[in-house]
Amino acid sequence: MAYKCSSDIVDSYATMHACISDDYYSVYASITTKYNQYGEWNFYWKMELQRYVTLSTWNTIDTRYGYVSETSPSNRTFSNIGKYNDPMRLVIHYYNDSGYNEYLESQYVDGWYR
Repeated sequence: MAYKCSSDIVDSYATMHACISDDYYSVYASITTKYNQYGEWNFYWKMELQRYVTLSTWNTIDTRYGYVSETSPSNRTFSNIGKYNDPMRLVIHYYNDSGYNEYLESQYVDGWYR
């Protein structure tokens, strides 16, 4: 079973923390945030579970959308994900709006195999 966390993203608004774990059938992702200033704030995100293919190419297996705030952490499950002992990563793109137009930055949870 893998358990891996990313380096935290820290900016003037918040600190973002992301982790994955897995079992035989599923991959579980979680995002939490702690505000640095300016009070309550929603960060919208697009989460992509990816498997390494070849020559620095990653294939997106599945995608989730949501938001995270200090009082509402995000937990998502990617079900029925095959185990082939390939490099995996979770890419999280953060946005400032629910329409996913105002891109902020990306966070990676990588360095694990499935």
